[in-house]
Amino acid sequence: MPQTSWQSKKNYEQINKMYCLYLLLKRREELAKRRFWTVVRIPIPARMRFDICIRYLAVGDSFQSLSYAFRVAPNTISKIISESCQVIWDVLAEIVFPEPTEQLWYQKACDYEDLWDFPNCIGSIDGKHVVLQAPYKSGSTYYNYKGQHSIVLLAVTDANGLFTVVDIGAEGRRSDGGIFMHSDLGVSLSNNEFSLPPARRLEENGPDLSYVLVGDEAFALTNYMMRPYSRRNELDLSQKVYNYRHCRARRSVECSFGVLAGRWRVYRRPMETSVSTSIKVVQATVCLHNFLLAKYLTRPPQERQYSQQLLQKEMHLHMHFMICIFNM
Repeated sequence: MPQTSWQSKKNYEQINKMYCLYLLLKRREELAKRRFWTVVRIPIPARMRFDICIRYLAVGDSFQSLSYAFRVAPNTISKIISESCQVIWDVLAEIVFPEPTEQLWYQKACDYEDLWDFPNCIGSIDGKHVVLQAPYKSGSTYYNYKGQHSIVLLAVTDANGLFTVVDIGAEGRRSDGGIFMHSDLGVSLSNNEFSLPPARRLEENGPDLSYVLVGDEAFALTNYMMRPYSRRNELDLSQKVYNYRHCRARRSVECSFGVLAGRWRVYRRPMETSVSTSIKVVQATVCLHNFLLAKYLTRPPQERQYSQQLLQKEMHLHMHFMICIFNM
């Protein structure tokens, strides 16, 4: 059955029309320039400014291509995208990133234990390189180990793939562990100022275990950060099982990055914008990711797309892995 024009537009923009209107009306006066007439021309309408921004984020077209599509000069489009992304961040950040409290982290830990069988985990952490064209006179400041120029999106996600804490804009040459230790998140955790729930026992006579993040080998092992056992040495059965559970819990942040890059195709090519505008683009897409996913999670599980297939695949992988371990 062929798609209707409305369905095609919905798929093309990667965002529901109702959510577009919500964002547009929330801060209409901020998204548009002042509504006054000049002797030269009428100001660009707020809806067109928003459409230009969403199309750039969802498709990643060049400014010249957007100029032909909307009949707006490329330099004007550059300014529209920067201003609109800033407005999206200002409007949605306070909605999709709630204030971190002890109750919030306790709920995140319960979700991780229920969904991924990893207790006392408040989130998984990792970094994503957002590729840029080499900034002007930047030298090797943004040059990463992959041979590209980039900024880093360091993110913590919950069990459902929602971003809970983000650090955006670090230079690509820096490591994930170094960015984390000097970020507000890392400093707050090291100074015990992050409102984490008190340590609790997992067994009746066991020790009190603190709440932790799970990360890969790039992060240092601390009382608030868990990393997998090194695979350089031979691991026993209990260490292999832990690495499997750790990997399964940490996979949520990798899936979030995949969904982010799949929905917002601006990540599929180097951004031809300044560093400051690129940071605003990342901020806007992170907010829109949380906004759309939170709406999706409010549906009953049986109405969510691919939910049953993913559950069956997860159970199959889990059983296959456990059989392989016990046969070794």
